[in-house]
Amino acid sequence: MSRIADLAASNALIGYILNTQSRLHDLETQVSTEKKSQTYSGIANESQHLINIENTNDLLAQYVRNNEIMDLRLEVAEASITGLEKTVKDFQDVLLTFKQADDFSEQSVKDIQDWAFQTLKTVESYLNTEADGRFLLSGARVTTQPADLGLTTLAAFQTEYDGATVTFPTTRDAHLSDFSISQDGAATPLTDWLIFERDAGAGVSRITATTGQFANIDAGAKFTVSGTASNDGTYTVQSVGGGGTTMDLVTEMLTDEANEAAATLTKIDGTVLNSVELTDLSFVRATDTITAGTVGSLAGIGVGEAFTIGGTTSNNGTYTVVSNDGTNIVVKPKYLTDEGGVGTEVDGTLTATSYYKGDKTTISHRVDDDRSFSYDLTAIDPAFEKVIRAISILAQGDFGTEGGLDQNTTRVNDVMALLDIGLTATVSGTPPYGTELTSNVEQIQRDLAFDRVLINQMNDSHKQLIGFFEAEIADTENIDRLEAVSRLLDDSQALEASYQALARIRSLSLHNFLPI
Repeated sequence: MSRIADLAASNALIGYILNTQSRLHDLETQVSTEKKSQTYSGIANESQHLINIENTNDLLAQYVRNNEIMDLRLEVAEASITGLEKTVKDFQDVLLTFKQADDFSEQSVKDIQDWAFQTLKTVESYLNTEADGRFLLSGARVTTQPADLGLTTLAAFQTEYDGATVTFPTTRDAHLSDFSISQDGAATPLTDWLIFERDAGAGVSRITATTGQFANIDAGAKFTVSGTASNDGTYTVQSVGGGGTTMDLVTEMLTDEANEAAATLTKIDGTVLNSVELTDLSFVRATDTITAGTVGSLAGIGVGEAFTIGGTTSNNGTYTVVSNDGTNIVVKPKYLTDEGGVGTEVDGTLTATSYYKGDKTTISHRVDDDRSFSYDLTAIDPAFEKVIRAISILAQGDFGTEGGLDQNTTRVNDVMALLDIGLTATVSGTPPYGTELTSNVEQIQRDLAFDRVLINQMNDSHKQLIGFFEAEIADTENIDRLEAVSRLLDDSQALEASYQALARIRSLSLHNFLPI
């Protein structure tokens, strides 16, 4: 044995060096990451405080992100409704000009109805706006297009709604009718459950059910009958009675009358024919025919044209020509065919479909722990429904027919009033079709603006708090860079000196000090 240092001393010295080396490694990690520790255990005394702050900070950041997404949706909805409002107001201006001109010529009526139809299509497009991969006005059915007005062409629309026997609903409840009934409501439902009557009295056709299945159907609703032998078609409800077992329909049929000398006939151009020209008029229900006493006195009334009868006991009204030989006019009827009876009921399905395909779910959005707001704006909102209903009422009915705008000029004022109610918050006068729900486009815009202001205010507050918390997190987990670098240099020098000392000690030997 010639070395001066023994094993124990050497091991102790190496242990000190390894401690310094470990401390140096920790300092290198701190300097490179700028964190006091890579684990919470490394800052055990402050770990609970840090975790609480980080959780709160993360929650606020998530609120901010959620609010930003919701604000985007509200912004897009706001832009869509602004566009819808402008479109409808442009139509209002055109309609006002049409009213002031008081020109119900064929071209003028065609122009205003074309404009109405295009406005409807634009409104439908705005109601189907989507953002962030979801429809904004469909309630919770965010993947379902909310509005389907079934629009193809104006001609097709006027075929569906002739404005006379099948009219566009004038009330909200009738407009939004949505049902499909194919059996009665008995404990054991029957599919043979209907009786169809051509004339249930007073010239009105009626459908009778074995139970009160019609109780919730509104007057003015348009519905379709299918699955019958003789009565498939589209009809308008006139009234519901019998505890929901009977439904009278808007019907057009003649009542038998012979040689009515007081009868008058007013043509579409305003010309009035009376006994001087006609002698008299006779009416036959079975053949839907009106016959003049003077041969050829009805010439000049074309097929498809409307005319008005007055001065009779039971047949006053407006009719549409199906055929005319100059003496006999066959009019367009609307009535049921007798089918079924008590004990011999027949089957059939009654269907009505609303334009709205979403749901009525109210979505709640939470802006922070304590505050939230409800988003219940859908395409079925009364403001939008009134706009759609008003414009559709104007667009129905072809020119020159019984249901045409030229034969129903009062629709213009009614439509203008209903549009005002749908657009603005302050409207004077009585609603044209009865009491309406109060929502309007102006109020919707205010509500959206308020929600956006709330989101922006809360996000500003959240971001300010996030700044405070991030500063506290940094103070808790980040190093003092100058201090850490200084300690790193000190330990680096100490480690270097330790290695030099170890090397020097290991090089010492007794042979260097003993005489040979």
